[in-house]
Amino acid sequence: MSELEGVLSRIGFHAVYERSIEEAVDFASENGFASVQIETAMPRFFPEKYSSEIRAKIRRYADSKNIVLKIHAPGEDFSLQTLHTSIQRAVIERLKEIIDFAGDLNAKLVTIHPGVVPVFTIPGEGDIPITVQYPQLHLQCLKAAFEELSDYSKGKTLLCVENSPCTEIVMEALSELLKDNRIFLTWDLAKLYRKDGTIHEEVEEFFLKYLDKVKECHLHDRNEKGGHAIIGQGFVNFKRYLRTLSEKDVEYTIEVRPKDNALKSLEVLRRIKI
Repeated sequence: MSELEGVLSRIGFHAVYERSIEEAVDFASENGFASVQIETAMPRFFPEKYSSEIRAKIRRYADSKNIVLKIHAPGEDFSLQTLHTSIQRAVIERLKEIIDFAGDLNAKLVTIHPGVVPVFTIPGEGDIPITVQYPQLHLQCLKAAFEELSDYSKGKTLLCVENSPCTEIVMEALSELLKDNRIFLTWDLAKLYRKDGTIHEEVEEFFLKYLDKVKECHLHDRNEKGGHAIIGQGFVNFKRYLRTLSEKDVEYTIEVRPKDNALKSLEVLRRIKI
């Protein structure tokens, strides 16, 4: 038996291509997953597609199957790091709709991304983040967004911020809220790594410092071609990090798509000895 038994009992899969949440719940129940992370970037999982009655029905169905629901907010086309007030306001309001959706489904947590940082290209110097010229304004805007969303999530679900990206300013904006238990973390292990296999050590140090605030962990491999590879096909040291997390109150999601590849990844994890 794997020494990762405690971790394995809390692993879910990422529902992206499923036709319905119920279908995802059935797949999880039939294949040894404990949870489903619903990807709300996909139109079929947009909150407005679900009435209050349908949300209640899904909540009861997941409960009947003993499957934990989790939500992943849209990340690729959303960024809280814009300095345009009206644009950031629109992102915040949409994330509030996602949080409400999670609350109605009794989802344990919501994962959000800080989002991309605007850059300007300077000849000979490459892309320069806007934070270089406006660090205090950027910090102020991002921290205010995190504060508003964390306050809104109270009593509904746990709000978790993923290291996507995890810049110096993101870490600074989060630190005070983490100390006060106003916000939590999602640790994506593969995103600790650069494409050459080296680790962003400052990000690793941040997550180890706030290890008790990590409530969700995303599992997928990374290699020279990129992330979200089947576990075992890259250079992520799962044994090291899962050993560190195994005694903590953490949920896990295999972020490998489609679901057949998630199953292959689960089988690899079952063979890991820590």
